[in-house]
Amino acid sequence: MRRLGIKLLASLCLTVASWCNAAAPDTAASGNQLALSDGWNSWTVPAVTGAQQWCCYDWNSGVATRNQCDLDKKGSSFGSSDSQALQADSVNLYALTEGGEVKRLKTFSSACEVNSNTAIHQLGSIAPSESLSWLGDPDRFGNIPMPDLIAAIAAHAETQAVIMLTDFARNNAKLETRKQAVFWLAQLRIHESEELLLELMRNDADAELREHAIFSFAHSDADNRAAVLIALIENRSNAYSDRKSALFWLAQMESDEGVDFIQRLLVDK
Repeated sequence: MRRLGIKLLASLCLTVASWCNAAAPDTAASGNQLALSDGWNSWTVPAVTGAQQWCCYDWNSGVATRNQCDLDKKGSSFGSSDSQALQADSVNLYALTEGGEVKRLKTFSSACEVNSNTAIHQLGSIAPSESLSWLGDPDRFGNIPMPDLIAAIAAHAETQAVIMLTDFARNNAKLETRKQAVFWLAQLRIHESEELLLELMRNDADAELREHAIFSFAHSDADNRAAVLIALIENRSNAYSDRKSALFWLAQMESDEGVDFIQRLLVDK
């Protein structure tokens, strides 16, 4: 991620999960049916283009070391490393269910090593549309952290994922849920969601959401990041706090255009 590199996306409050000691793939699932059993279930979907491998890392003096992800350990985090910036072709989703209710939901790149003390019901490869349809049923997810659900949706290589994230970003009643959706749209779907992010940056009624949209856009892969931030700074009709946020993130970017703009500001002053 120009992404957030070795940072573990701690701001997202994402916890670690994974799979190991799995039973043989269930051939009954080959028809793209998500028939989950009590306990841990796992299935595979194609990853959205450009997604880095989500794994578990330790780091020391700026050096990242990939470790196994422990399904049984709560409170850990996952992320991606610029020093090991491999692309993910597919992701594995892991759902812990009890009596039909999802207790935990986690997403990891299929190449990541993980372990667990319990076996996993393997559902095999599932069509992204089938997986997203399952993820879109709110009755299943009363108690799991919303960041886990939103990250899982974002990883899918399917246009429907953008539609679902856009709805979260525009319409959800909870600010933190909106912010999560904005972040993942910027990180993984910027070319499909740029217009929405620009709208939120400029016009959303919530100042905290606008600030988060500016941050998320600044850390995206959009080619025009510097130009968009400069335009926001120069427009004096924008809120002072928004212009200040845009200037701060512009200064953090590796951009000649941004450096030249800030230098002109200093000279003119």
